[in-house]
Amino acid sequence: MKHLLEDVAYSFVCSKDKEFIVAFDAEMNKLGYTCNQTIGDGYCWGEK
Repeated sequence: MKHLLEDVAYSFVCSKDKEFIVAFDAEMNKLGYTCNQTIGDGYCWGEK
C-alpha cells in the first residue's frame, strides 16, 4: 500500500493520513482481507 500512495495521484493525501491507511491496510491483511494492491474509487463498499 505504501508504494501505491507514493504515486503523484495521491499527493493530496497528507502524510499522517497515508500512515493511517498503510497501518489500516496491514491490520486488514492480518484478518484475511486484501485490497489486491489496488486503490478503488471508494463507492463500491458494501454488498456486491
